[in-house]
Amino acid sequence: MSTIASIFAVLIVVLILLVIGNLVFSFIAERRNPPVGKFIECDGVRVHYREWGDAMAPCVVLFHGNGTMIQDFAISGLVDLLARRNRVLCFDRPGFGYTQRPRSRIWTPSAQAALFVKALEQIGARDPVVVGHSWGTLVAVALGLRGSGSLNRLQAGGELLIQPIANSMSARVKASGADAPSRAHLHGEEAPPRSPRVAKSKADLTQRATLRQTQ
Repeated sequence: MSTIASIFAVLIVVLILLVIGNLVFSFIAERRNPPVGKFIECDGVRVHYREWGDAMAPCVVLFHGNGTMIQDFAISGLVDLLARRNRVLCFDRPGFGYTQRPRSRIWTPSAQAALFVKALEQIGARDPVVVGHSWGTLVAVALGLRGSGSLNRLQAGGELLIQPIANSMSARVKASGADAPSRAHLHGEEAPPRSPRVAKSKADLTQRATLRQTQ
């Protein structure tokens, strides 16, 4: 056997081992982390989602970013706060968690938005407030641009959800003494009040910046 043929044979064996290893590790990961929610079939895609709160309450839909899944929203404390007054829906985006990602299509934000429009209709979510975090913001925006009549408001990235999640929403709610973020807060109509410590820190920063400009 020539040197080139030997190298080619070694590469084939390595690729086969990598494929087998990937399948084994995937199997182990799925056994250790079983699905936490429900499944629905939408447009030939098996979609995994989880629901909290009263089904008759105002609806809030959360889309996670890259490298994350439903559990990241759940452990942040954000879901528990929202679920006190809202129906909360979290989806695994295609290719993340337990939602399938068929290779027959390119999963652009628009393609994902089209999938979730059907998923929301199938679940019966009406007039939802859509919140996107990180890359999920693009999906939320694409969903809003579709002009779906079932979409109420869009809150993409920005003020409500910034990294880290737990330090943004939970800290603001606890500092203000609020019981949970209201629908008005989600709509951006009124920001939660700042605690005296936060207000004082902001005032100190403003004063320092002014002194630097005058020097």
